[in-house]
Amino acid sequence: MKQAAANSIETPTGKDSGDENFPVGSFLLPKALRPHVATYYALARATDDIADNGALSSEDKLARLDRFEKALTGEIPDDPALEKSYAVRRSAQATGVPLQHAIDLIHAFKQDAVRQKAFKQAMLAASAAEKHQQLLTMARRHKEEQEAKATVSPRKT
Repeated sequence: MKQAAANSIETPTGKDSGDENFPVGSFLLPKALRPHVATYYALARATDDIADNGALSSEDKLARLDRFEKALTGEIPDDPALEKSYAVRRSAQATGVPLQHAIDLIHAFKQDAVRQKAFKQAMLAASAAEKHQQLLTMARRHKEEQEAKATVSPRKT
């Protein structure tokens, strides 16, 4: 049931630590720190998946990422869907690692979500401008053809 709650905010891609460089890097760390790094990775993976999800609107991405950030800072207590944020918070308290690192990561994903929206808007605007230019070109050609036909006088025999 906890997984279903998490899925209501997360958008898993199916990637995990085995799909990236994480396993190699984690073995280089002291054994006592590995669970803390894995906890941080789980939050990074979940929030990155949200930021990269093409099916979500930028607004939805930002709202979901805001919830993870607010859980990190304690503004949203006790929501099972945000357990990864709470785990990072506990880990930061246990290790003394500043929580700001995780907050900065979420901010980076928010910027990514906004840039994706701006890029899509720019592409739509470029497409609209191209279509408008095509329409103007067609109208100009049609007008020129009509003028050419009007200036050609019929032959009298």
